[in-house]
Amino acid sequence: MIIEGVTFIEPAVKAMKKSDFINKHMLVIWQDRPEDDRKKMLSDAYDLIKKGKVKEENE
Repeated sequence: MIIEGVTFIEPAVKAMKKSDFINKHMLVIWQDRPEDDRKKMLSDAYDLIKKGKVKEENE
């Protein structure tokens, strides 16, 4: 799944706990955004992937 220009590997995300996913990605992606925004975006991305609702960037 591609979200805001970042490709997430869905099976890998689904195998992680939400807190682990957020902590692992906080210092890596979307560094041009404030920390609170990154946490919210990562939380939303995780929820989208876990629920199986694919929302592609180019929709």
